[in-house]
Amino acid sequence: MKYLALYFFALFVTLSFFYFYNPHPTVESLGVQEEYADERYYYNQGMKVAEGTYEVNSYRPIGFPLIVGVALWLTGYSLAGAQIVLIFLSSLRAPFLYGLAKKITNNEWVAIASGIFITIWPSILYFSSSYFSESVSLPLFIAFLWAIPSQIPPYWRWILLGLFFGIVILIHPMFFMFLPFVFLIIAFENRVFFKALVPFIVFVIGTAIVIAPWSYSVTKKENRFILLSANGADAIAGGINPNLMEGYKITPNYKGRTTVIGPGLWIWDNGYLTEEEKKLPPKEREKLLYSRLWDWIKAHPIDFLYLEAAKVLNLWAIYPIELHVPLRFLSGNLPTLLLIVLSIVALWEERARLNRLVRLWILPLFLTGVALLICGCWRYRVAADAGLLVLAAISIYHLIYHRSAFKEGA
Repeated sequence: MKYLALYFFALFVTLSFFYFYNPHPTVESLGVQEEYADERYYYNQGMKVAEGTYEVNSYRPIGFPLIVGVALWLTGYSLAGAQIVLIFLSSLRAPFLYGLAKKITNNEWVAIASGIFITIWPSILYFSSSYFSESVSLPLFIAFLWAIPSQIPPYWRWILLGLFFGIVILIHPMFFMFLPFVFLIIAFENRVFFKALVPFIVFVIGTAIVIAPWSYSVTKKENRFILLSANGADAIAGGINPNLMEGYKITPNYKGRTTVIGPGLWIWDNGYLTEEEKKLPPKEREKLLYSRLWDWIKAHPIDFLYLEAAKVLNLWAIYPIELHVPLRFLSGNLPTLLLIVLSIVALWEERARLNRLVRLWILPLFLTGVALLICGCWRYRVAADAGLLVLAAISIYHLIYHRSAFKEGA
């Protein structure tokens, strides 16, 4: 019953937020240009899926466009209707985090608080009512963390887990980089190293089985090996380029929304290629872009380090005060800083059980690594926020009851 109660609570809160924030969405509200706006891209690709005109492309895997396409087809190509279908999926984040917290601590209070926190957490609430892939990938990633076996045998569970994780990767390819962290979770929780290799290898095999068909299709079309997508050069160059060194800029977006560009963030026009060079065949263009990027890093090592530091600071809501517009500051920066403090307190209070908490504290390390590679966008942080919200619930439990949050049997 608690799972259902948390699900319907999250559904009510997310639908209410959607209604008050953007009750009449339009295609324009998803972004003016497709290449600049992920939501617009996913909607356009989803429409192609729904209409049966989708073609395999190397920009992103089919996972999330397929989900959007099914949602559009079910609702008669309604933009708002499909968004509501996505909200029905995104609301699973609350019961799934409840299950994860309960599995780790065996503490009902902590588990319920975690489910409530992830329902109302501002940034997660925003992305859960959007056409961003986080709306679906976040609850599925939490379900994956919940499903990781607490013990190594039997091995068939690891291949099933790998199959499920492959689906998560096709929805949001960023999680491919989480693979080595799965090994660390197995090793830390079971206090082994070499024995963790076998379940991890079985897990990777399961993941590969799901990814392989997509990789084969896109490789065949592009006539070169592509594992998931071929936009890696653009993704990296967008966060490391001379144009970002011009400082922070806040530009108006649709219906009062603002877009922030500057050090630590991402920009489409990275300045490395001329207009003619942008029209080169994908393989040549990517090779040239990587070459120009590397040349700039070698020529400007201090600027490179500055941009990397700015990524981490931006990710964790620490950046120049002029960007702290009231709504962003109150709903983003302050809550995030409080969350960090509460998480540190929880880790200190439960320092004897850090191996049991590895599924939580490893998430900010993973997402910080992602930020260093791409940019410090808050979108990338939502998975880390989920883990930190459980730690915050543990910390608050300590403050109230003055004892460990771990119950017998955890």
